[in-house]
Amino acid sequence: MRQGQYGPWHPGRCAGLLVTPDGVETVIGHAGELHPRVVKAMGLPARTSAMELDLDRLSAAGGEALQAPRISSSRWRPRTWR
Repeated sequence: MRQGQYGPWHPGRCAGLLVTPDGVETVIGHAGELHPRVVKAMGLPARTSAMELDLDRLSAAGGEALQAPRISSSRWRPRTWR
């Protein structure tokens, strides 16, 4: 992740989302606060944030699927409601 400037995000409040497969840095998306003019034009709440992610680029940058460790749910028991 690094600071970015890309519309429709607010300059200085935008981050480029990066991957580095095989030593080559590739931008796969952006995230941050939308520019106030965009927020106003779309009737959104002030300081609305958004993110875009190019899943094709992300998939192309990845290797084999990673296996996440198994998480035990034995600590979490459903509540009984009466």
